Amino acid sequence: MVHEENYDIFAVSESWLNSTVRNAEVEITGYRLSRLDRLGKSGGGVCVYVKSTLKYTVLKDLTEISDSGFHQLWIQIQHKKLRSILLCVCYRPPDCPVSCFTNNFMAEYTRALTYGKDILVVGDLNCNLLKTTQEAEALRDICCSLNLVQLIDKPSRVTLQSSSLIDVIMTSSESLIVKSGVVEVNISDHFLVSCELNLKKPKLKPTYINARSFKDYDRNQFVMDLAQIPCHENFSIDDVNEKLSSFNGHFLSIFEKHAPVKSTKIRYHRCPFISREIKELMKIRDKLHKLARRTKMTTDWENYRVCRQAVKKALRESERKYVQNEIHKKLKQKFYVKTYKELPTP
Repeated sequence: MVHEENYDIFAVSESWLNSTVRNAEVEITGYRLSRLDRLGKSGGGVCVYVKSTLKYTVLKDLTEISDSGFHQLWIQIQHKKLRSILLCVCYRPPDCPVSCFTNNFMAEYTRALTYGKDILVVGDLNCNLLKTTQEAEALRDICCSLNLVQLIDKPSRVTLQSSSLIDVIMTSSESLIVKSGVVEVNISDHFLVSCELNLKKPKLKPTYINARSFKDYDRNQFVMDLAQIPCHENFSIDDVNEKLSSFNGHFLSIFEKHAPVKSTKIRYHRCPFISREIKELMKIRDKLHKLARRTKMTTDWENYRVCRQAVKKALRESERKYVQNEIHKKLKQKFYVKTYKELPTP
C-alpha cells in the first residue's frame, strides 16, 4: 500500500513493536524506520517510515512515553530545498487520563515551537470527536489553546456497532495543507487518515517605509541654501497662515534637495523575544568571529564557537519562555470567558 500510494511519510500508532522485533522484520524498501516502543507493557508504541530521499532527524529531547502512558515521537523532516517541518506521531491509550494533553503534550509542543517550523501532529488519541465527551472536549480545548487545527471530519474507525473519529491530523498552519481526508483500508479496523502538504514558502509582499535619506547631506551647503530663502517677501504678507505656508514651501524644497524622501524595503521583522542582553551577546560573538578570521588561531576560533553556542542557547530559552507566556495569556483569557459564560442567569 505504501509503495502503491507512494507516500513520503507513513506513521503508525499502536504498533505493538518491542525489543523482540528487529527493524529488518518490518522494513519497507526505500524507507527508513524510526520507532518508539512501549517497554514493560504489551501493546502501544508508535513508529514512522520516512522515504530514504528525505532528510530527517529524531528530536530525542521531545520524544518520550510519559508515566501516564502518552506516546509522542517527534522528528524534523527536510524535503530537498523546501522548508522543513516538525512531525509528532502520538498515541493515547484508552486508560491514559486526558490530563496528559496539558501535563505532557503541551510542554513538549511549546518547546517544539521554538524551532520556528510548521508542525503536524498525527495519531490515535482515543477521543471521539463525533461526540461531546470529556475526552473530546479536552482535545478541542488543547487545540484551541495551542492554535492547532484538526483536519479530519469523518469517522476513522467503523465497526458493526459504532463509528468514531479518534485518528487525527492537527496542524499549526492550515495554509500548509493542500487536502486531507480518510482513506478506507482493510488491513485494520482503523481507516487511514492522510494529508497532502504544500511545502513551498509563500512569497510575502515586501514592507516599505518612507524616510528621508541623509546619505549625500552636506551641512554647510544646506545652511548656504537656507540663507538664500527670500524671507523679506514674507513682510508684505498680512495673513500669518500664508506667511507660514510661504516659508514652509521654500524650506521644504531645499530640504528635499539635500535629504530627499526615499522608499526603503524592510528586510527583516523584529523578534519579540530577543532581549538587550542577547543583542549584546550577539555583538560579542560577531567580534570574536571577526578576530578568529583575522588571526586564524585555534584558541580564537574556539572562543567564537563557545560564544556562538551561548547565543543559540539564549535564543532558544528566550523563545521558549516567550511562547509559554503567550500560551498562558491565552489560557487565562479563555478561563475568564468560560467563567463569564457559566455565570447563572439572574
